[in-house]
Amino acid sequence: MMRNRWIKQLIIFASVVGLLVPALAQAADNVVMYPKISSFVLFLDQSGSMQKTYKPLGKSKIVVAKDILLRMNKEIPELNYMGSVQLFAPDEVLLDPTVYNRETFQSVLEKIPTKFPIFGRYTPMAPGMQKLDETIQRLSGDIAVIMLSDGEANRGGDPVAEATAMKEKYGNRLCFHVISLATKAEGEKVLQQIAQLNNCVYVTAADMQN
Repeated sequence: MMRNRWIKQLIIFASVVGLLVPALAQAADNVVMYPKISSFVLFLDQSGSMQKTYKPLGKSKIVVAKDILLRMNKEIPELNYMGSVQLFAPDEVLLDPTVYNRETFQSVLEKIPTKFPIFGRYTPMAPGMQKLDETIQRLSGDIAVIMLSDGEANRGGDPVAEATAMKEKYGNRLCFHVISLATKAEGEKVLQQIAQLNNCVYVTAADMQN
């Protein structure tokens, strides 16, 4: 039952952000899938606070986030999206933009570290977005950034201002869809403001299992 709920919520999320859009084919009873977007970036927070426990699920935030991405990857169809995987705090591009292939992404996502120090590993979210912009510049068409974070920015400027600048630069082509692991009101506010810039999706990691 738990796995079925996971799959249902992941499919709903993927559909809403444009990674999966069902459409009836002309032939009766046939269903085809077509992409609503051209490109996507999986953008994951790996700051020290992500080692802390996400109380709704009783696991560390980074473990929950990695699990969500691995499960999501199993549901995304191979429809010639351009995709990338990028971490921030510290910044690390795990996969440069490439045509989406499930096995390739599975291999990359499995490399996401889940054990690292809590202390001394700050969250410069705004600089992480600047690095993200370097990736987005290489993408065409409509772009979905799927961001997993607890929103606890504590270094390097205002992440909402940085996201706003990117919205102004790319307009309606860019959407920040947020899967929140926030456990503090301030972090939740930051993430909600980012998602609201282009009326994009905001869900909590706990929502993904309900």
